Amino acid sequence: MAFIAVSGGIGAGKSQLLSALAQRGFNVVQADLLANECLETDEVRLKLFERYPELQNLNQKQLKANLAEIVFKDEVELKFLEDLIHPCVQTKLKFIREESQKTITFVEVPILSAVRGYDYVVIVDAPSEVRINRLIERGMTLQDIENRIAIQPRPEEFLVKGDYVFSAPSLDFSYSEEVDKLVNAVQEKFHV
Repeated sequence: MAFIAVSGGIGAGKSQLLSALAQRGFNVVQADLLANECLETDEVRLKLFERYPELQNLNQKQLKANLAEIVFKDEVELKFLEDLIHPCVQTKLKFIREESQKTITFVEVPILSAVRGYDYVVIVDAPSEVRINRLIERGMTLQDIENRIAIQPRPEEFLVKGDYVFSAPSLDFSYSEEVDKLVNAVQEKFHV
């Protein structure tokens, strides 16, 4: 029926929106979880360890932390990682899309360049101070937050990609009214 991208900058509230949509009975997919699955495949690990042999004997949690340390400071390294994992994620998404043709499925897409081929695009937008506070609550350091935000597209670059802008203006925002507006817009768009 509809395969809908949910995108926005880090800390904008994408995961919170997906959680609210799941509670309303919608199918939701987190591309980050798919990327984690891809990171565990032999093919990806072989290429990853060719480039970063020092990461070879780490557990999954340590591997992800060390990779983040590398790629969010260097756009070339981030592009390498995205190019390595993106095809695997796209294959998984293609399968999910085929399996969910009779439903509305929301897919969290954190990488703006990957927002292509969706039936509808929702951009989650939040003020920078709210985004930073969300990330601090997740345990990130201010330096790590600044590195990740600096390497991402600017908020206005996300906004121009959207069919719908979902506003997440504060940390304690209940989302109820905004989620209802989004659901109504989607249902109207896809005649549900």
